[in-house]
Amino acid sequence: MVSVTPKAKKAFKDLAAKEGVGGRIYRIITAGYG
Repeated sequence: MVSVTPKAKKAFKDLAAKEGVGGRIYRIITAGYG
């Protein structure tokens, strides 16, 4: 599994906020790697 650091999660969340559909992808990833 890929290790996701809190910093990387925040960066991805910020990106997902800019990308409309990205938010859905972010939720799927956090659900998987939570």
